[in-house]
Amino acid sequence: MSCAILGPRPGNFVGAAGLIQNASGEVWPLRREMEEEVNLKLHGAELLEMLSSAGPSRVANGDGSYRYTALFRVLE
Repeated sequence: MSCAILGPRPGNFVGAAGLIQNASGEVWPLRREMEEEVNLKLHGAELLEMLSSAGPSRVANGDGSYRYTALFRVLE
């Protein structure tokens, strides 16, 4: 396994989140890797919004990253 060293440039981290409602209308939040984590298959989704940080997040050693999340409503 290899690791990339970014140096002074911030990295990009992309995630996805899904919103599932049951028959009663209750909302179930769902993180990425639905099938792998909870054994559910996604058949349809609607992109609700793209979210991002206003600037790079920094950790103690000075490394930075931009964070992005795609928010979907799961249709089936």
